Amino acid sequence: EQVSVGEKLRISATATAQGLTQIQVEFEGKQQSFECTQSPCNAAFEIVPQKKGILFAQVNAMHSGGVISKKITLRVVSTQLTCIDSTDFLECSNEKPFFCSAGELVPDCEKCGCPGSTQCVQNSCVPSSTGLELTGLKQEKIFITPGSVPSFAVFANAVDEKVLAGAQFSLHAYLYSADKNFFAEKNFSLENDLPHGSAKEIEITFAQGLPEGTYLLRAELFGDEKLSEKTFENALTVRQADEVSPLAPVWIGWSMEGNQVKLSWVQNPEDDVKDYVVLQSSEETAGYIAYSRLEAVPAKQTSFLIDTPLTGNFFMLRAVDWYGNESEYSEVLQVNG
Repeated sequence: EQVSVGEKLRISATATAQGLTQIQVEFEGKQQSFECTQSPCNAAFEIVPQKKGILFAQVNAMHSGGVISKKITLRVVSTQLTCIDSTDFLECSNEKPFFCSAGELVPDCEKCGCPGSTQCVQNSCVPSSTGLELTGLKQEKIFITPGSVPSFAVFANAVDEKVLAGAQFSLHAYLYSADKNFFAEKNFSLENDLPHGSAKEIEITFAQGLPEGTYLLRAELFGDEKLSEKTFENALTVRQADEVSPLAPVWIGWSMEGNQVKLSWVQNPEDDVKDYVVLQSSEETAGYIAYSRLEAVPAKQTSFLIDTPLTGNFFMLRAVDWYGNESEYSEVLQVNG
């Protein structure tokens, strides 16, 4: 028997047996039944094939001695009805999640799946909560005074080809000291697509002030499941503010990197330096009045790139700690050429 997808097929069955009770048809995982009150018993069923291929309909007659069965082989072919992209009727389009139904493409990810970095949730394609990985802290060491509320910025990089806007994530952060621990949670979604290798900065703030001590930070990133975790030793120090200024930074020198000038310096010995402030001038002056602030560079950095041509060839540095204490200015570095 050859039929088309979506075409109704009538199956008629007659069974004769002692103690006949029922005739059934099983087709594509569905079952139809007809109750028999006499023998012979006549029954009629309608089936509608929903896919192409060689399919089978099983007819069963139940009686007191067992079951009489007959298998009907059907060759189901596609109809001539197609959607605008030439997808056959009741087939999935190459363009997920669309399904060709009665000549129209309709979204149906439960049948056809979802594209790219999306997943099927309640038959809708939504951005997948995967593809991010914790990579580090914006500030590797933070210093605050007792009772202050700590806040961190954590970087997470896209490790998939693209993480789509709207993807939902959760960051869990734990602070541990020798005898205390604290927890904070930040739920967030991506505002824009995040291409592979790009970083998302996530800020998380704890709800209460902390007592003195040195704290370890543990961060865990979740999507539909845990995606990444990282531990940062000595990430936070809580202690009374001091009035001790850092030492003046010391230059290493300058070099060219492509069309940029790279300024390099020695890392300060103090553990509580927050930033290095880079200053630039078009003239060298003893009073430093002509110098303007360019950038505040995090303490973990000991170099700075400036595009050419330069607007000034003279540079100085100043170190600033977490309690606002500023160092003396460094010596002047002159970039020639």
